[in-house]
Amino acid sequence: MTAPELGEGGTPIYLAGRFAANVRDGEDARLLMKSKMARAYRLAPETDFQIVSEQRDSRSLSYTSWPTHAGITVAGAEVVVQVDREGAVMAIIGQLAPEWRAPAQGPMDGDAALRALQGLGAVSAPAP
Repeated sequence: MTAPELGEGGTPIYLAGRFAANVRDGEDARLLMKSKMARAYRLAPETDFQIVSEQRDSRSLSYTSWPTHAGITVAGAEVVVQVDREGAVMAIIGQLAPEWRAPAQGPMDGDAALRALQGLGAVSAPAP
């Protein structure tokens, strides 16, 4: 892989090159991100990925996934893993939320949930 282009959080938003990874389907792409790429993206241990699309063309496959944490989809984050027909990773593109953790609060009403998400930077405050 080439030197990564880093996002605001200091984690890669674009990696390119070719490395053997034997990615054959969305599950393999999910496991790649959870294991081999977890340190580079500074993923919290509870982070997982939900594959939301799979695209194929004559040369490659792409798997798009949304990160989840304790079953909650992380808003505004996604990653695309592009692999060649042999399963080697050609590129990883996307912005993830480094070290993101779900709030450890119990049930809350809508206003409290919105305030908690605003405090995490996951949503913007509503316009006055």
